[in-house]
Amino acid sequence: MAKKVEAKLSNITCILKKLNYLEEDFDVNYDFLREELEISELFATLDGGVKADLIAALDYCQEYEYPENPASPMPKKLQKIVAFLKCERRTRLHVCMKRDVLKNLDDYDLSDLRREGESEAEVAEKVLHLMWGLEADDELQLY
Repeated sequence: MAKKVEAKLSNITCILKKLNYLEEDFDVNYDFLREELEISELFATLDGGVKADLIAALDYCQEYEYPENPASPMPKKLQKIVAFLKCERRTRLHVCMKRDVLKNLDDYDLSDLRREGESEAEVAEKVLHLMWGLEADDELQLY
């Protein structure tokens, strides 16, 4: 079992290195990821707010202090890589969902959520918090 896990992790790190997502010392190559994001064709089609949110999401995941799991057989650097990848995926999803909610905000009756003077972005954030909260509530019921 341990050899199987080690082989899979070796494959993943090898692929991430070849994609230039990891540096030779297994640190995440944040500069490369930011550059790849900024020069992608999709990024060029997005409005300024979404672009700023995607960059901010990447910055957040870079600066976040990932808790180490001493019980894990996975090396600390690998734990950090996996945690970063999960964070990046989750925050990117959040940005995309916020964009969709903003785009379709008028399709919903949000009169109970909306406060006077609030921007549409603030209301969209509230909707997202409700959605994430409901999902987290379902997860808690498993325990």
